[in-house]
Order: sequence, then C-alpha cells, then structure tokens
Amino acid sequence: MKKTVLGLATLSFSISLYAQCDGATGAMRTNPDSSPGGFVASTAYVDPQAYTDTTTEICNSAQVIGQAQIKGSSIIKGNAIVKSYSSPHNVVIENSLVLDFAQVNGKSSITNGATVKGKSRLFDNVIVSGTSAVHGTGPTIEQSAVLRNGAQVLNTSKVTGEAIVRDNAIVKNSAEIYGSAIIGDQAQISNSAKVFGRAQVVGNAKVVGNAQVFDEAQVYDNCYIGGNSKVYGFAQVGFNSTILDYAEIYGHASVKTDGWPPSNFYGVYGYAKVFDQAQVNANSYVRDSAIVNGNASINNGVISDKAHVSESAYISNSRVIDEAVVRGNAQILAGEVAEEAQVYGFAKLQSGNPRVYGAAQLFQNATLEGNGRAFGRSQGYGMAVVRGDLSQSGQIYGNAVVEAGGTVTGNALVHGSAVVTTYVSYGDISQ
Repeated sequence: MKKTVLGLATLSFSISLYAQCDGATGAMRTNPDSSPGGFVASTAYVDPQAYTDTTTEICNSAQVIGQAQIKGSSIIKGNAIVKSYSSPHNVVIENSLVLDFAQVNGKSSITNGATVKGKSRLFDNVIVSGTSAVHGTGPTIEQSAVLRNGAQVLNTSKVTGEAIVRDNAIVKNSAEIYGSAIIGDQAQISNSAKVFGRAQVVGNAKVVGNAQVFDEAQVYDNCYIGGNSKVYGFAQVGFNSTILDYAEIYGHASVKTDGWPPSNFYGVYGYAKVFDQAQVNANSYVRDSAIVNGNASINNGVISDKAHVSESAYISNSRVIDEAVVRGNAQILAGEVAEEAQVYGFAKLQSGNPRVYGAAQLFQNATLEGNGRAFGRSQGYGMAVVRGDLSQSGQIYGNAVVEAGGTVTGNALVHGSAVVTTYVSYGDISQ
C-alpha cells in the first residue's frame, strides 16, 4: 500500500482499495493519534484535528471542521458541514448520515441510524439518535428544519419542513414535526403524534398517542394532549389542561383548565368539541359528545353527554348534561340543566341547587334560584322568578314569582305580579 500526502498539514493518507463515496477519487486519512482514519474524497475537507473511524466516508464537498468525531459507518456527503467549536464541545456522528447542505454544529450527537439532510441546521447540544446502527432506521431531520439548545429527536421520529425544535424539547417514538411548527421549552412529542402547520407546543406540554396539533394552534404550560384528539385553527390550550380521546379544540377556542391525570381529568375528552371563541377554564370538564361554541364561557362547570352550550352563555359551578341546551346570554351559576331542557335569552340559574330538566324551558329574563325546579314541559319567561316548582305544562311570566314551597303545574298560567306560595294546577292567575 502506497503512502501519499494530499496537502492537509502533516496527515498521511492511503489510496482507497474500496468504492467509498460511490467510487470517487480520495484516500484514507490518519487521525491525530496516528490511528487509521476513514476515507476522504479529494473534493472534501477534514480538519487535521478531527477523528474518523476507518469505516467512515467524507464525500463530495463535505467539510468536517474542528475536533469532530466521525465514527462507525457514518457518511458525510454533499455540501454538508460538521463543525466542532472546541473541546469538550465536539460533534459526534456515529453510524449516521449527514447529507446535502445540512449543518451540524456545537456539541451535538448524531447516532444510531439517524439521517440529517436537506438544508437542516443543528446547534448546541442537540441529540439525534435511533436504536440501530443501520443507516436510515433512526430519526430524520430534513428540508430546512432547525434543532438547537438541547433538543432531542429520537427513535424513528421526523422533523422536517421549516420546523424548529429547541430548548430541551424532546421528539420521540414515531412522532412527526413539520411545516413551520415550533416545539420548545421542554415540551415532549411522542408516540405517533403530529405537530405541523404553524402550531407551537412549548412549556412542559406533552402531545402523545395519535394526537395532532396544527394550523396556528398553541399548546403550552403543563398540558397533556393525547388519544386521537386534535387542536387546530387558532385554538389555545394552556395551564394543566387535558385533551383526550377524539376531542377537538379549534377555531379561536381557549381551554385553560387545572389538574391532569391521574388526579383529575379537567379538560376536554370523549368526542367533545370546543370551537369558535368558546372558553373552558378552571376545574371544568367538557366530555362525551358535548359541544361548547360561540362565545360561551365555562368556569368550574361540567358539560357532558350531548349537551350544547353556545352563543354567549356562561356556565359556572354548575352542570349542563344529557341533551340540554344553554344558549343566548343565559347564565348557569348554580345547579343543573339536564335532559332536554333549554335555557336561553338572559335567563339565569343562581344560588343553591336549582334544576331545569325534562323538556322545560327558561328564557327571556326568567330566574330559577334556591331549590327551585322547572321540569315537564313547563316554561318560565319574562321577569319571572322561580324558587319553588314549575312543572307539567305550567307557565309563569311577567313579574310573577313562585316562592319556595309553591308549585305551578298542570296548565296553570301565572303572570303579572302574582306570587304563588301554595299549589296551583289550573287557571289564569294574575295580580
């Protein structure tokens, strides 16, 4: 074997006997410690301080600068640049590919079947690592993706497009980040989850399972997005919210609830949907096939089953369940709206444990309070106040009042300024 010199300081090379770099002209190099190094194409550059295993290839116009370590079966080719700043900030490439115009800088580690290609750029303590030494079996960083400041991309996950993964965020398993998405601040994307578009997942948020976050959506703080759920549009999910199952958050909706499994499932799950400008806050649940939309606001509320809360309704410390509907400017500040009941207009439930259920309706400016109940097919409207029972087909309206202990039932009509303190089952009562 003939020794030759290719003009790189005092390093010596051996003419290659193999078809490295697709048969390009080049030679084997010698490492700074005099150990045999890898193949370097005549058009490539390897710094005299770099270390390369005998099984590595530096091809085309690739550059390895500084004290980088190229190990195993790694191939650096195209116009790729691998640059170590200074020891102990060496780049380590092992059993991996760095191709095209990709750049790997700082103290980054690319190992176990990883592929970095396109115009992607990696900076400062980045880890890209698979679980096999076979090329192409590990994670892929491609197109114009950027990884920096402690980001980790592991297993068979992929970061592509103009996506950014930064600040100790982790992408693992078979997760995918693409488009112009940003993953940062210790966020974790795992399993088969996808984050794309211009979405952002930051803080300590987790996106797992088959969940998707996309469009302009933002997920932050300690959120947990899992199952087959979706967060998209301009939606925001923050605090300790949990989004699970097939739930969807979209439009300009905001979910900022407290607590997450295993202590409490405050958040949105099942097949529930929250959209438009709706807000779900504090210790709230939206679950099953419930819908919250419009400008509705939920605070410490439970919206479940097939219930629908919409328009400018406000729910606090109460429940809307079954197939109940709350809409308009209604306020449910206590108690429960259940079954097929409807509360709308400027109607209000407040104080104590009021309940509207059956097919009852409360609307206009009517108020149900204390232990008042409206059920059957009864109706309360106008400025009526119900503290007792309103049932069957009874109606109360105007400025009438049903006091605690009073009942309006049957086909009775109570209106004007009437006050009911006993049992009324028929007639037209006005005062």
